[in-house]
Amino acid sequence: EEVRPDLIVLDVMMPELDGFEVARRLRQVEGAGTRIPIIFLTARDTTADKVEGLRLGSDDYMTKPFSIEELVERVKAVLRRTSGVRTGGTKLTYADLELDEETRDVWRAGQPVDLTPTEYKLLHYLLSNPRRVLTRNQILEHVWDYTFEGNASVLETYISYLRQKVDHVDPPLIHTVRGVGYSLRLPRDATACGIRTNRRLYCWGADQRGSMGNGPGNNPSDVPVEVAGTTADWAAVSTLGASVCALKTTGRIFCFGEDDEGQLGNGGGFASSPVPVQVAGGATNWASITAGNEHMCARKTTGRIFCWRPLQQRTRPTAVAGNSTTWAQVSAGYRYSCAVKTSGRLSCWGWNYRGPLGVPGDPLTRLTPTEVFGATADWTSVAGGSFTTCGRRVSGRLYCWGDNTNRTLGNPSVTSTAYSRPVRVAGGITDWATMTVGGSQACAIRAGGALYCWGFNYYGQVGNGQTGGSIPTPTPVAT
Repeated sequence: EEVRPDLIVLDVMMPELDGFEVARRLRQVEGAGTRIPIIFLTARDTTADKVEGLRLGSDDYMTKPFSIEELVERVKAVLRRTSGVRTGGTKLTYADLELDEETRDVWRAGQPVDLTPTEYKLLHYLLSNPRRVLTRNQILEHVWDYTFEGNASVLETYISYLRQKVDHVDPPLIHTVRGVGYSLRLPRDATACGIRTNRRLYCWGADQRGSMGNGPGNNPSDVPVEVAGTTADWAAVSTLGASVCALKTTGRIFCFGEDDEGQLGNGGGFASSPVPVQVAGGATNWASITAGNEHMCARKTTGRIFCWRPLQQRTRPTAVAGNSTTWAQVSAGYRYSCAVKTSGRLSCWGWNYRGPLGVPGDPLTRLTPTEVFGATADWTSVAGGSFTTCGRRVSGRLYCWGDNTNRTLGNPSVTSTAYSRPVRVAGGITDWATMTVGGSQACAIRAGGALYCWGFNYYGQVGNGQTGGSIPTPTPVAT
């Protein structure tokens, strides 16, 4: 009572009173705001002992033998966690993400985000360390107060929850660092690529781990630079983060850039490449390629679709279940894909969060192609986005389904924030030619070349000369 220590390191096996009883009595007499952090340091190493120590209110539990270096770091970590939460209206911000420490309110792109206490604590830690790579152990220790040895799945689960609530708009901010942990940062996909009419491939912008494709070294450029090889046979290009894949007129697919999770599709090795390398298999009959948020898909001239997804260790093209040979077009979205068959039937597979698979009441995940609600045979094309999908029918009309938080379905009569059945885009237009879906907005071109957009407009994405709010119907882009 005379001296209040900053922290107590407590053994369990002591004469007269054991450490558990000491902790129990201490917690009983402590008043509000006087809680003293406790670290158990003991030879008692059973799971039951650890659970008992933590249940009694200890802040950490170490077993003997131990290293003094580890003990010192654990003491520092506990003191950081228990030193008190800042108040007084302090706000943490990064990009368009904002957190108020006093009210515990969170906003993304000006919209409120509802978080559970654990989700809030996890986001607070990430947001307090922007652009830093935080290890799994660091996060577990800070958010859950002790290390979940061998049970990092709880962290992955809550990261998934956060992404659903925070990264529902572009750009995604929570990133996985393979084999290490997580980082809150802007995406490293500030590289753009295009193919000129002479079929030469050019890239410009940032050069993240070779994403410019023009050779070794960090070679960012604000003007288009030709990709290494200087060949005039490129047909299509698509980007996945800081990785780029492109199709040649020869039917071969080459990729370059970041490969820390196998994004280049060349079978692993996780070696980023500053020059184009061919995807595994050496096929010469690829017809198209599409990139989602975390995977690539490509269609062969045989009508078969193949995908590769780094986070599932599928680092080489893998055939979509069913081995159908009648796929006509495929589009990759956020952890899901949709494709149209030559028969005009449309199917989707993957993650069904917010309903982008177009199957009402469907489970969260579909591992095989599942036909979209209505089972009609008049679809001509499809485009996947973050959580919203749009498709075109033979009639020339557009239909969308999935997430509608930012009015991405393009129909103001739909008031639900998620709708898993195709709904016709408002306006009665019957000459839509092509469309694309982004993180929370969509754009489409009419047969005459007029461009329309709708959905989230916080940064002026709709292109109507204004910013803010959401635009619920197709609006002509300003000229």
